[in-house]
Amino acid sequence: MRCLVLGGTGRIGSTLLSACFQRGLPHLGTYYRRYNSNCEPLDLFDGDSLNTLVGDYQPDAVVCAALGGVDNVIAASKANGSKLVYFSGDGLFGESRVAKREDDPLKPIGELAERQAAEERAIREQLPTAHLIIRTSRVYGGEHRADPVRFIRKTLAKGQTWAADTARFTMPTYAPDLAEVTLDLLKHGHTGTFHVVGPERHTDFSFARMIAHVHDLDADLIEPLLEEGDTRPTQVWLDRFKVRSLFGANALRTVGSALRMMRDEQFQLQPLRAARAA
Repeated sequence: MRCLVLGGTGRIGSTLLSACFQRGLPHLGTYYRRYNSNCEPLDLFDGDSLNTLVGDYQPDAVVCAALGGVDNVIAASKANGSKLVYFSGDGLFGESRVAKREDDPLKPIGELAERQAAEERAIREQLPTAHLIIRTSRVYGGEHRADPVRFIRKTLAKGQTWAADTARFTMPTYAPDLAEVTLDLLKHGHTGTFHVVGPERHTDFSFARMIAHVHDLDADLIEPLLEEGDTRPTQVWLDRFKVRSLFGANALRTVGSALRMMRDEQFQLQPLRAARAA
């Protein structure tokens, strides 16, 4: 299975490329602004360049892990006969007091959610049997340098305060788990829409406190913040039954389990970095 990952320097894209490498899958990533020597430069709004790249590489799956240019991505995937993988968000159902399944009616809140709903609709219309839409929420972890866990941990370790929203709930999703489930869905030939999210619901405040506890840092440095003027829904709840029935209840880790894994991996890398520095 050959994968072309558009947006290979972002959090989701870089983690997917790493997962492809670990599995020995042929893969190629692209970048736009953030240079990466292992990726090809590409502007998704340049339809001709995108068509040329897809035609030359002949991927089985075109993974859209970047923002913008979706119409061009759809056209290039369709022309090449590739399956399109599209990552969507958690605001498509609006305020959710109960878990929403993949085929429940959409009520997007906010500009981003409205755009994602329109792009999902276009993908289903133009690639009815050759698409995989992954809805996810608050992705963290992986190899991206802007990972929020690292920022929060370093801030608290310096004894500085961290302000975190107390009102909006999301479903934090560990990036490596998201990548593995996505590749498994591709491997087994699945199409359609899937909710690939972590099993818990957290505010940014409770998520930050989990980071503090796992790293034995002062959780009282985390200050409550109520974000004003935010148009996103405050209650996000995506039903996980579809993915759980395929891959089991533990396919996506809890926040605590993922944070402990990240901590342990960090401690294992520290002696290697010290040795290299010496």
